[in-house]
Amino acid sequence: MKELSSLIKTIFFYLCGFLPIVKKRILFFSYYGAYYGCSPKYVSDALQKKYGNRIKIIWAFNKINRSNKPPCGKIVKYGSPQFMIAFRTSKVICTNFNLPIDLKKRQGQIYVQTWHNSTRLKRTHADVISGLSQHFISMAKTDAQQIDYLCCGSEFMYSVMKKSFWYSGDIVKCGIPRNDILICNSQEKKDMIKKNMGITSSKNILLYAPTFRNNRAMENYQLDIKRCVSTLKNKTGKDWIALLRLHPHLINANTKDILKQGFTMDVSLYDDISELLLITDILITDYSSVMFDFSLTKKPVFLFATDQEEYQKKDFGFYFDLASLPFPIAENNDILNQNIMVFDNKSYQMNIENFHKKIGCFENGEASEKMAELIFSKMNQG
Repeated sequence: MKELSSLIKTIFFYLCGFLPIVKKRILFFSYYGAYYGCSPKYVSDALQKKYGNRIKIIWAFNKINRSNKPPCGKIVKYGSPQFMIAFRTSKVICTNFNLPIDLKKRQGQIYVQTWHNSTRLKRTHADVISGLSQHFISMAKTDAQQIDYLCCGSEFMYSVMKKSFWYSGDIVKCGIPRNDILICNSQEKKDMIKKNMGITSSKNILLYAPTFRNNRAMENYQLDIKRCVSTLKNKTGKDWIALLRLHPHLINANTKDILKQGFTMDVSLYDDISELLLITDILITDYSSVMFDFSLTKKPVFLFATDQEEYQKKDFGFYFDLASLPFPIAENNDILNQNIMVFDNKSYQMNIENFHKKIGCFENGEASEKMAELIFSKMNQG
């Protein structure tokens, strides 16, 4: 029955290719329909704001009864017949991750790949090919052959994409759209997000957002969050609350109960990581590339990295030596709290600025608008 269903879907997807392409139609989805967030959200919003009723936006979600749904456009269920029709008839397809192998664009369609981080710490694609599954390699190569425009956040990432993504098309040096909100830094937007989350506007926020390990080991997440909050209060004289943002691979892991101890709120399922970073005052992570996104705010990032050598050997390895980054590193809770207490903002600001110059950062808060203009200019072609 499952094979028959798959065959029917394949035939239906093929037949949808005979329907006409709608020039003003754009299909968006993020992380295979998981979220209304990341860069597709910000490109969608920019298109709607700038071009309004001159375009037709469609969003695809795994769950269509969502509280945080797009303010405009049609919604379809990801993978449904309606999604297949939208995929095959939209002039533009915009997402933030590799397309599944069975989703192939038609001649005359435009595929915009925003990607999902500005600069990476962990090696990726061809740079770690020996550690990748054949399925991922095939998917990434097939995706690269279809992309028309790929967003890029820095000269460093431009070189990584050129060398490692199996992609030879246009790379747009505009920044990553989801980071625009961090650079614009609207106090009104911050207050609205906090209000919607039930957080008092005067509270300072510490966000802990670790990445995952392939072995799902629990011992590497033993952050003493209560101690961190106490140290911050002593350091700043302000009131702090701690939020937890687990990587999607960890949300259902048995680390969750341990990590929740001492946290005010678990925001692991919050759709938009950029909104969380906007309201955050201090970020603690380990090897997540979210450190580079958050660095655009110029606010403190602390690394709680208890397994550096083991991680690099067993996982993907790094593009940067951790010691060369502008973020204080700690191998245990004692050092982490010491780093917080002796933190000097003046030298940190200088280090952040030098690092952004070193990587050739493109981020200027205008990526969403630039991509919206590029997409609209291409919609009447073909």
